[in-house]
Amino acid sequence: MQESELYSRFGQRVRQHRERLNLNQAEVARAVGLSRASIANIETGRQRTPIHHLYRLARALRVDVHALLPAPSEEPQTIIDCEIQSAVELSKREMEEVAKVVGVITSDESRGV
Repeated sequence: MQESELYSRFGQRVRQHRERLNLNQAEVARAVGLSRASIANIETGRQRTPIHHLYRLARALRVDVHALLPAPSEEPQTIIDCEIQSAVELSKREMEEVAKVVGVITSDESRGV
């Protein structure tokens, strides 16, 4: 997902939650400590949002911060993402093998090998 698309989707989520609460942009702006124009720019994806404002927005909109962030499923997975996911999903036997290897490596390091 391109950066501009990320902020656009974030802004859409901010707007959806604001409208769900029947709040106007000025009310959210006051609660967050920003101008109404900043909220309008965030909602259209034109303004980047620092992390501390993300938390303030979530609090003002009465949602968890994750509700404002685009879900990973909204982004097409890259080849590397697929490889990482498959590596994380190890079978029990594979996990036992990894544990053996890690045990050998750590015991070799403790012996100074």
